[in-house]
Amino acid sequence: MRDDSIFDQLRVEVSRSCREQVEAALMVHRSPDQPRRSGPRLGINNHLALTPTRLRLHRLGGRTGVKVKDEVMAWDRRTVRVEAADATRSSWFASTGSSDDFDVHSLRVTGPEGVLVVDVMQENHLMDPAAEIRRLLDALG
Repeated sequence: MRDDSIFDQLRVEVSRSCREQVEAALMVHRSPDQPRRSGPRLGINNHLALTPTRLRLHRLGGRTGVKVKDEVMAWDRRTVRVEAADATRSSWFASTGSSDDFDVHSLRVTGPEGVLVVDVMQENHLMDPAAEIRRLLDALG
């Protein structure tokens, strides 16, 4: 079951902070495909938002993990390119000696500032990731 209210509140908070309407938004996480020492310093949870002028990346935090902390990167919408691909990631749990596989949408964001690779969980109770990715890609052309 999705909790639209939390994601809608996050969208409103980002709109207020950047003074622009959010056209598409995604909860993203650093991808293992992103080199460790390159790109912005991301939090555990991050918010990627497309506005009329920019593609903005915000670090999230707080007790709930969904409060906007700061903008860590912004690309000019006219110069950024986003590519999406499906991937499977694996997490190792040392406490149980087992691993778990999960499906993600891997996004490769390319602009004059460089390349950033982030993952979007395919199963997300806060939003419909596939619909938001389609909205993002359609808007960027």
